[in-house]
Amino acid sequence: MRQDDLVIDAETGEIIGADDAWQRHQRIIGLRQDLQRSFLELGKELYELREAEQWKELGHPTFNSYVADPEVDLGRMTAFRLMSTYSRYMLELQVTPVLLLQAGYSKLYMLHSYMKPTNVEEWVDRAGTLSRSDLSKAIREELKPPPPPLPEGKYRIIYADPPWKYGDILPPGYGAATHHYETMSNEELCALDIKGLVGPDAVLFLWATSPMLEQAFDVMRAWGFSYKTSFVWDKVEHNFGFYNSVRHELLLIGGRGHSTPDDVELHDSVVSLPRSQVHSQKPEYFRDLIDQMYTSGPRLELFGRGKPPKGWVSWGYESEGSE
Repeated sequence: MRQDDLVIDAETGEIIGADDAWQRHQRIIGLRQDLQRSFLELGKELYELREAEQWKELGHPTFNSYVADPEVDLGRMTAFRLMSTYSRYMLELQVTPVLLLQAGYSKLYMLHSYMKPTNVEEWVDRAGTLSRSDLSKAIREELKPPPPPLPEGKYRIIYADPPWKYGDILPPGYGAATHHYETMSNEELCALDIKGLVGPDAVLFLWATSPMLEQAFDVMRAWGFSYKTSFVWDKVEHNFGFYNSVRHELLLIGGRGHSTPDDVELHDSVVSLPRSQVHSQKPEYFRDLIDQMYTSGPRLELFGRGKPPKGWVSWGYESEGSE
């Protein structure tokens, strides 16, 4: 808001609400700045009082007792965060105070354990411009480890359950993928050299949720496969969705060269099995189905979890390699 944004009465030429709206706005801005300034000052005073053990002179047996005093009424956790923010940024890292004031203490506390002298001012500056949710996303991206090296060899069967990045910011308990495992962007998935892991004749089984279906086709093409058909996993129980109550997931099949199954039996394309309580875990039925359809050839599971069954090689953040 600027002063020249105020509404002027067309007939009288007087500024409408100047004494109320504009002055109140100025007071709000001033109070907000005071509030931001106070967290550094309050953290400093608490820190120095604790270091000098001055709570004893005030008749308290412990520092925790002092901050719980009705007159102080901060609480141990709030006092700890204020003190640690002051000591970490002002004493240890010696960050310019104006940057700290722009960020605010709650976002500074989010960054607390990730800061180093080499990157602190950059991150504090970003905290001053990002929302808490966007800052949380940026931290996760910064800390995400690189994927492990791809396995060696050539494979006829690829079974993949990609860690799709949805861009969802949901509270814990609502199933956002980033609460459970390292996710990858579509660009990162497409950049994986899966073409180098397969021969001229191969088949891909690729899990995709409805919101990521378009991206799944991009990944399939980038890995050197053409879409053929799909299975539908009916999870029986309903899941949270933005447009409908979702109870299915798709297992897309892509082919490369000669890719039709070894077994001539045609299996039902819709499979109804209750979902697991483990986020994104797929029923073993589908791996067994793949083994029935394709009876020979090296097989690789991408983004597997734990130790794979006999005859399979597994790769991914949570994989234990091969049987």
